[in-house]
Amino acid sequence: MKIMTKKTRGGFTLVEMLLYTVVLGLCLFSMSSFIDMINAAKVKNHITLSIERQGNVITEVIKTSLASASGINYPTSGTSGNSLSLSFADSAKNPTIFSLTNGTITIKEGSSAAVALNDPYITADSLYFENIGRSGTPGSVNTSFWLRTTEANRAEFSYERFFRLGTSRRF
Repeated sequence: MKIMTKKTRGGFTLVEMLLYTVVLGLCLFSMSSFIDMINAAKVKNHITLSIERQGNVITEVIKTSLASASGINYPTSGTSGNSLSLSFADSAKNPTIFSLTNGTITIKEGSSAAVALNDPYITADSLYFENIGRSGTPGSVNTSFWLRTTEANRAEFSYERFFRLGTSRRF
């Protein structure tokens, strides 16, 4: 007696192929979304650190210049302004002027050209100096300013920070 067996073919059916394709597509979409999220966080972190570093450098330059200055020309005691002029015994540094020009905080020492303290992709805003020293004292100056990114077309590129510094001249 001969037993008839049905031959089975190897391979996938159309439904199985569609199912596998959909599952693979979902996996790839999830991975690409995750990678995009990681890259956005990396860019945001880089922008944040850049602004923090630049703000710290600017405040340190102002602080050391003020501490080593022989006097404060502007703003005078009890007044405020958007620039700071310091006098120095060294004629190459006299006067040293901090100011805001077109979104850039600059320092000008003596007759030399003004030098930018912040990078072009970071905009400075609302630079403000207040001389809180009394007449006859070495002088104290409160400094404040904003730093922000210039490329704000995506959320991860948008960051701004307010910096405030109080510094006194040395005797």
